[in-house]
Amino acid sequence: MKKKVLLAASLLAAMGVAQAADVSPFDDGYAVAGRLSLVQGGGLELHKTVIQDTLNARLGVFGASWSTDRSNSGVDYNAKLKLFNTALLADYYPLGGAFRLSGGLVYNGNKLDLDGKPSNGSFTLNGHSYNASDIGPVQGRVDFNKVSPYLGIGWGNPTASGKGLSFVADIGVLVNTSPKAHLSASCGSLSAGDCAQLQSDVAAQQQQLNDDVGKLKVWPAVSLGVAYRFR
Repeated sequence: MKKKVLLAASLLAAMGVAQAADVSPFDDGYAVAGRLSLVQGGGLELHKTVIQDTLNARLGVFGASWSTDRSNSGVDYNAKLKLFNTALLADYYPLGGAFRLSGGLVYNGNKLDLDGKPSNGSFTLNGHSYNASDIGPVQGRVDFNKVSPYLGIGWGNPTASGKGLSFVADIGVLVNTSPKAHLSASCGSLSAGDCAQLQSDVAAQQQQLNDDVGKLKVWPAVSLGVAYRFR
């Protein structure tokens, strides 16, 4: 009889070990979310419970690209924006429900390239006109901070116990120090004196561009998404 009891206990223990070994690593408070953001583009996030119903951690990767025409201080540009962000955030649920306070850091791999477009065959830089055929291309770029703090509020707890699909929403800001603009143009067939004037005008135009992009110290970040909790 004792042997049968020991055998049954051993079988039950073995079944428990086998069942534990079968558990997915996503079972213990993990969720994934797909998002669309006005600033970061589209992306995916992995959410993990740190303290049940109180604190979550999440890692997100976002990207997108746009091309559009813009004018700045009398110069027309074709602007090409490439977005690539990686976010590491903490979500705090002060009321234990769906409302949360969020904060963390965002790696900013965004790039903005500018190609000057002549108007009626000429460029006007700092009030001076140059034939497009006499000078090289007018090109620029805007460099952003590589790491930016993020602060925001949101709704939804993707890792809440028992949930499958759920909706998530966030409103926040990315805090940047002033982005830096760079502008250049080659002298082409200009004389030495005209070349010096061109470079002076490009420098003045660059400063005007810097004054404008310097206003982008705080970026609003709004996003919506759908999350799925594993079991």
